[in-house]
Amino acid sequence: MSSLSGILAQALSIEDQARQNSQQLLQQEKQKNPEIFCLELSRLLASTAIPEPTRQLAGIILKNTILNLNNEDYLVSFWDKVASESKNEIRVNTLGTLACDKRSIRLSAAQAVSSVAKQDLSRKEWGEIIDILVANASSENLSFREASLMTLGYTCDGLDTSYLSATQVNSILSAIALSMTPTESNLDIKIIAIKAFKNSLRFAKKNFEVQQERDIIMQLIIVGCTHTNEEIRIENFKLLLDVVNSYYDYMGGYLVELGRITFQAVRQDELKVALLALEVWNTLGDIEVDRKESPLADSPIRGYLLTAVNDLLVLLLENIHRVQSEDDEWDINKACASVLTVLAQVTEDKVMNACLEYIEKNISRTEWQLRQAALMVIGSIVEGPSNMKIVPISKSIPLVAQMLREENTIVKQSAAWTISKLATHQYKLLTNPQYFNQVLPALLDSLNQTPKIACHACWALINLIEKSSEIKLFKLGIFEHVFHGLIISAMRTDSSHQEHNLQLAAYTALSTLIQKSSDDCLPHIEQNITNFIVLLKQNSSSAKNDLLHSSLCDVLSSSFSRARPGKINDEQAKGFLEALTEVFNTRNGVFEEGIMAIGSLAGNLCGNFVGYLGIVGPFISFTLEKQDSEALCKAVTMLIGDIARGLGDIAKGYVGDFMQPLMANLRSDKTYAQVKVQSICSLSDVIASCKESTMPFLNDLLGLIQDAANASAVLVKEDEEPDLFEYFKDLREAIAEFYENLIQGLSGCSDDVVRFSPTVVNYCMMISQDKYRPGFIVHRCTLGIIGDLCNYYGNRVREFLKVQAVMMYVQKFRSSNNLRLRDLANWANNGLNKI
Repeated sequence: MSSLSGILAQALSIEDQARQNSQQLLQQEKQKNPEIFCLELSRLLASTAIPEPTRQLAGIILKNTILNLNNEDYLVSFWDKVASESKNEIRVNTLGTLACDKRSIRLSAAQAVSSVAKQDLSRKEWGEIIDILVANASSENLSFREASLMTLGYTCDGLDTSYLSATQVNSILSAIALSMTPTESNLDIKIIAIKAFKNSLRFAKKNFEVQQERDIIMQLIIVGCTHTNEEIRIENFKLLLDVVNSYYDYMGGYLVELGRITFQAVRQDELKVALLALEVWNTLGDIEVDRKESPLADSPIRGYLLTAVNDLLVLLLENIHRVQSEDDEWDINKACASVLTVLAQVTEDKVMNACLEYIEKNISRTEWQLRQAALMVIGSIVEGPSNMKIVPISKSIPLVAQMLREENTIVKQSAAWTISKLATHQYKLLTNPQYFNQVLPALLDSLNQTPKIACHACWALINLIEKSSEIKLFKLGIFEHVFHGLIISAMRTDSSHQEHNLQLAAYTALSTLIQKSSDDCLPHIEQNITNFIVLLKQNSSSAKNDLLHSSLCDVLSSSFSRARPGKINDEQAKGFLEALTEVFNTRNGVFEEGIMAIGSLAGNLCGNFVGYLGIVGPFISFTLEKQDSEALCKAVTMLIGDIARGLGDIAKGYVGDFMQPLMANLRSDKTYAQVKVQSICSLSDVIASCKESTMPFLNDLLGLIQDAANASAVLVKEDEEPDLFEYFKDLREAIAEFYENLIQGLSGCSDDVVRFSPTVVNYCMMISQDKYRPGFIVHRCTLGIIGDLCNYYGNRVREFLKVQAVMMYVQKFRSSNNLRLRDLANWANNGLNKI
């Protein structure tokens, strides 16, 4: 282990090979004996005989090793096994180095001490470290103060709040706050203290609940935001942002002061400070938008933006024209637009009068900055206000379309962005023939502009196509022009530039156009399938074309799903699967978009897909065995259902091939949660297609579904565990649909169906209770199952269907506002009356 200093020196070499060798040696030393490794690193960090860079690196590696114990299996319980003598020496070595006269080493030691402290404090050990650091944080020795403040901040960052007592928290916050006061003259100390307070903010919850303590904290920050030093102002505004985000509910008493310091910063301060000041209002707005969209009794909207709306509008509209550059860098222009967006969403019509006046005044001005600002205002206010208030914007649409053809690049970019926002939130304004006939040609012209502008135009087209799909605006004549423009755009030599990703945008627009266009476009879609397959084949051998592979598969998936039966021939199907196989081999694995395209092809070819099962089967097995990606496993699991559904009666000959992997998914503890849900959905498809051929699997299958049903009965609160709530909701719906398909598919096996039907009905009646917050799918399946059982089996199911709970449930939906549920309930009721 004496060679460790030499290995560290090698790690600092300018030669790549030497550094790589040192990394391997360090890993070997760590694995050989982690305790000695950490102990020796602490000794090297503390040794004055070792060069400064080596000491610094020793501290960093020690920090990384101890901080990331859970990342390597052999280290998970390592700290619990370290001898107390070794732990104490590591503590002494790292803590003592905080007094080093070299700042770089103090910084490294601060990180090392904090990593040890986090492990110890989580185990209720080394509690005195907090007292030591707090005492040194008020030392007259500036080096001690700096190192101790740093260490306190690092220690609190990521530490669970339960590991510190209220006394320890108060002492930490007090020590840090002492170095943030106006009387602290050392700017370096002040900046370190602000950063440390930021890291410790989670621990201040109790302090923010007490007004007197909250006032002290807020006053410190507010005064710091107007400090003469720019870096101090920046760090205080960053801290203020975290405070607003963490303690939104307590900000009501400080709105006037927040307005004063933020408005002053936007109007008078340097760009970095001004942007942070605007972000304060953006953060408040984001919180209020979230609370508006997902209202909870204990998280009300406090109405801060509504209180400040008039003053904020003045600030935003007088500064939104401040464009800093053509690049994508965040500037005052974009920041004002962002705040205006959340302001419109929260306060709705309150923003409209001032904004409409601004648009009318500036949309035709000679100064391009003012015209661009008017565009940004339009795009920012289209979501939130009422349609009645939005309508006057429509008269500006011809001017917006005109600005897509301006010479000024920034104006063109903003015009494309504004059209995209209008298409998303106010598409009916654009679909008016008077405006559509001006906007669409301008967007198509924009596809020939710079990648950034063309990309904006693509997303504008995507939104417009999606939102207008119900009125089938994109008929054949229009379709051909848009299709051609997007193909040219996707094939541009500069389309794959990573920054703007025009290629992705163009192919996404093509896929959307194919999905949403009217039926008279189908011949044109079918004619181009071969071209896309050829493109996939031409680019199949390069792993650098990952994005292109995925994009082309998206387009082909849309084309297969829209093509009419019989229009995809064997040559095309075979060519696609061969090209896709080459792509899979090139990438050494399958990918989601390719699997989805196979599913669409299976759905189109129906029984004719049987000849390609030999090609597709290995990809399914390979993916489900590896279980590398939830999204990919879900797509492959869905593919099994797609193929079974497409094959129809032919699927009966392959029932084992379909059932076994899906049932294996349900048995395995390694299967992702959503893949289990999808497995049940795909089993529904298999049963619907294979019917009685699934009987050999029935008992095992029912046992697996019963296990899933028992798991799904758990009640979870959405606001406490939203992901788990959504999973159980999806699981219950999947099981209900499975049972519905099972009863329909096995209608010829009456004895077996009657045997398991009471379990099915009991489950569906249980999950139909209000406490489970059932949606349309659960009620549709439950009513359908009741009706099917009555009509298929009559008096044989009377005992468990002709009961009060079932009959009252059916009666309830006979007066439902949902026509589909009402019809199902009447049909089920007729069935009940017959038995």
